[in-house]
Amino acid sequence: MQNCLVNIIYDYQTLISGILAIFAALIGGWFVWKSSYQPLKEKRAQEEKNLKVLQRFLSLVLIENLSNLSTKAKFISSQVYVSNLNQKGSEESKNKCFLTLETFETKWELLSTFPRDILEDIVKLQNSLVEHNYDLNRAGATFGSQDFANSIIDRLNNIEEKSKNLKVKLMSYEALLI
Repeated sequence: MQNCLVNIIYDYQTLISGILAIFAALIGGWFVWKSSYQPLKEKRAQEEKNLKVLQRFLSLVLIENLSNLSTKAKFISSQVYVSNLNQKGSEESKNKCFLTLETFETKWELLSTFPRDILEDIVKLQNSLVEHNYDLNRAGATFGSQDFANSIIDRLNNIEEKSKNLKVKLMSYEALLI
């Protein structure tokens, strides 16, 4: 029996060593694949961490800018109301009524890191600002008729409300990033 086993090993030694070589190559390949995959995994983890840091930073800056925008919209609303009541105004006072969402006006590649619902709210707010500024360009120094002044005041109140709502939404989103 032992003699038969030795004969089989002797007769098929090339086949047996080939099979063992294939197994050794597969095991070696698995270790190479595993070790080459590790840096990619670490790189992805680092990119996700960097994205969270960027999102948190953008959230904090945008929260501050929204707070300033809300305050300015409220101030301008009362200014338009008083200016229209007194029928006094100047081009200089009208120019102070333009609104922008500071820092992010054209940086959409940064804003695209936010979730879709927040991004949609930012776009809606930005559109309201564009409409407001367009109406101010059309307005005279005294904001025209009472109806026109009221529409500007309504839009300013709307901008103030959108800013506050977006600020709250961003604060809760920012809290999730910690």
